Amino acid sequence: MNRNGGCASAILAFTAAALAVRFLEVAWPYLLATILLAVALAGARALTRTPQPAPLDAAKATGRWAQATRMTDAEREQVACALKDAAADGRLDRDELEERVARAYRARRWAEIKPLVEDLGL
Repeated sequence: MNRNGGCASAILAFTAAALAVRFLEVAWPYLLATILLAVALAGARALTRTPQPAPLDAAKATGRWAQATRMTDAEREQVACALKDAAADGRLDRDELEERVARAYRARRWAEIKPLVEDLGL
């Protein structure tokens, strides 16, 4: 192995480390300010966000069960989560859960969801 190659690599690594240390010496206040600003903005967003009702409760309250109102992907995902919770509580066995979750993901309208959750008290 060539000794010069090993020496050059060591010099390159030392130079890179020295530059990184120098950068952090100069830039740390800006990095800290950026992190604090991001945390403050995230907290402000969380405080101003209006909590949304669960989709099943909203569907029941507005009467969308009987309507042909189309569902969003997020609503289908929340229905699937509710079915998984029901299975965790022992109200569905594994086969029923798989079948109902598959049907929930295929559903386009709220009327298709009603039979999947009606007997579970959701």
